Order: sequence, then C-alpha cells, then structure tokens
Amino acid sequence: MTTRGTSWSIAATLLLAACTGDAARDATTLSVDTLSDGTVVVNNPVQGFWETDPGARWRIAEELRIGSATAEGADAFGDVGSLMIDQLGRFWVADQQANEVRVFDADGRFVRTVGGRGEGPAEFLDIGDIFPGPNGEVWIDDETMERFEVFDTSGTRIGGYNRDSRFWGGKWTDEGLLLSLGPHPESLEGVYTVYSRGSGSLLEPEGRVLEMPVPPPDPPMVEFKSPDGRAVRNIPPPFSPTRRWDLGSGWDAWYTNGRDLGGRYEIHRIDLESGDTLLTIVQWYEPVQVSDSMRAAALMSLWGEFAWSERPSANEWRKVPGVYPPVGSVYRSGDGTIWVRRAVGDGVEGFDVFDRDGRYLGQPEGPGGLFGMSVRWISEDHVYAVDTDELGVDYVVRLAILR
Repeated sequence: MTTRGTSWSIAATLLLAACTGDAARDATTLSVDTLSDGTVVVNNPVQGFWETDPGARWRIAEELRIGSATAEGADAFGDVGSLMIDQLGRFWVADQQANEVRVFDADGRFVRTVGGRGEGPAEFLDIGDIFPGPNGEVWIDDETMERFEVFDTSGTRIGGYNRDSRFWGGKWTDEGLLLSLGPHPESLEGVYTVYSRGSGSLLEPEGRVLEMPVPPPDPPMVEFKSPDGRAVRNIPPPFSPTRRWDLGSGWDAWYTNGRDLGGRYEIHRIDLESGDTLLTIVQWYEPVQVSDSMRAAALMSLWGEFAWSERPSANEWRKVPGVYPPVGSVYRSGDGTIWVRRAVGDGVEGFDVFDRDGRYLGQPEGPGGLFGMSVRWISEDHVYAVDTDELGVDYVVRLAILR
C-alpha cells in the first residue's frame, strides 16, 4: 500500500482569503472571489438570506418517532448505534445491545430483524456502521470480527467481506470502489483507503490512500492523576474545537478544523484525490460564551469518568475554553446544502445552513428538542436523528424540512 503525498492548500487558502480585500474582512457583506489556484472563496456576513426574507426561512418539524419505553417489542431499543435509510424510506436501525438490525417501513411499522448475536454468517459480535452498497446492497460492519456482512433489502445475506484495518465509516462510489475511513498504519491519522471488491471474501486495496488535512495542534490537556501519581490520563478539555468532515457526492469532502478564527469559522470543500481546495466558505458569527457554571459542570462530569483520580485543580479548570467552538458537526444533505451544527447559546444548539454554492441562508426554525438529538443523516426533505429521554430510552426520529 502506498500513501499519496498530498500538498494541502488549505493554509494558503486561509491566508489568501484573509487578504482578498476589505470584503473578506467584512462581517456584513457577501462577497465571492476566485483565487489564483482556482479556489472559490465565499465570504458570508453574520446575517443570512432568511433574515432579509423571513418568509423563505425553512422550518423543521417532527413527523415520526419510533421507540418505546416498555421492555418488549421491536421498537424497544437497547442502544441505537448506526442508522440507515434505504431507497424506499425504510429505517435500518442497529441495536448495539442486541447485535441485530431492525427494519421499519417509512410509516414506522416493524418489518423484520436482520442478523443477530454470534460469530457465524449474518451474525455480529460488535455491530457497527450500516451504509448503502452497490446495486441496492446493505453493508453492515462488525468491529470485533473486522468484517462486513452484506444483505439485500429483503434482509437476505449476500455474503461477507473481511477487512485489513479498523473502519470508522465510508461509502461506495459510483465507480464501485469503497472509500474506507480508518487510521493510517504509521501516523494513526484518519485516511480514506480505496478498495475494490475482490474475489472470494476479501476487499482488495487499490494502493491509494486519500489523506485528510493535518489537524491543528491539540489544546492544553486536562490532567487526571491518581493520589499516588502513578496513573495519569490527559484528556482534551470540554468544549474543545474538533475537526469535522463529511463526504461529498463524489471524490470530495467538506472539512473544517472546527476553530474560531477571530469571529469567523471556515468550511472547505476539498478534492480527496488531488488535495486541492475547491471551495472555502467563510462564515462570520457571534461567539457564544460558556458560563462558569457550565464549564465547572462539564469538567466535573468528565472527572466522573475517572473516579480513581484526584479532583481537578483550579489550573485544570482554567484549561476549559470560555467560548463554545463554532462548529459541532458538518452534514452534506441530499440536495447539496451544507448544514453546520453549532452553539447559539449556553447549552443551546442550532444549524447554520448554506446553499450548494456556499452562500449562507440562515438558521431554520425547529423544535427545541431537536438540538438535544444525535443527528445521523440529512436528506433533501428530512432530518433523521436519535433521541434519548431522561430515562435513557432511545428513539429514532424523522423530522420534515418544510420550505
């Protein structure tokens, strides 16, 4: 396996975007520039299009909820992991506790169970990601057995494929190639390895490794230390920015380092094969302060995971950022719009939505409960999420995007 040596142009794009003129530094003006390397830079003001035309603002409304607080029935989920929606709108829900997939139709009615606990064909020890394969296939990962089980949409097993590395997610391309996200064998950074379907039960690496941009330096770590000083764990503090990305429609990805850049954040559409930056979205925003009580509560919650350690000192508390990171997640929706999840208040989240050309539309209206859900996928017309109630019960939720 050879690693493609990519010379990423994001750093240069950032510098040039900052020097493109007054418009690029203006938080109130929309501007679009094309740099000498071909990168299109869209500078968006704080106020989006929906602010000037409120009647155009999109609204998100819950329309279906699958789940039950009872201990019986297919909709009584133990622990919802991956979630996939097939071409007929059916829900494929991986229950990590039962190590099986439960299929529900577009109206939320139970259809069938696929797989089960075990080590044989169509069985799982540690069920992982579900994602669509070629020709309508459904691919399901087993993290412990390091293999994919493949089914048709009727739930019949087609076959299985072993893999040679950890799998963090990926997709099949229109050319019938698998882009598999996993750790680079040397650096352990996330890379996409290109596989084709080989003979027998093996996926064959093509020799191409598609690198992501180098992550920014780690923030100052919070130290958890045992009373005798022999055991030490260093963990990124709560509210630390984290790079995020989502695959595009082809051999591209939408990437952000997740950091505040002086009252703005940036999203980049990058070509995974060449390493070129195709589009940079510059979004100005109002940073949101993290209250002292929220910072303290988050650090104490993290400390609860390390009961053997001493209470964090005041020095460790000061490492917790005083502002929320501007980007929590990035989603490319089914219609090509880009959705950025970010903090809009102390403990409150919202979405910034951009059209396919990178222009800021604004924030859609939505039910308050949406921002506590784990959003898994956004299609052209729907948001699909997993909601967990105060008793720890999981629900699969479909929300309509009303334009």
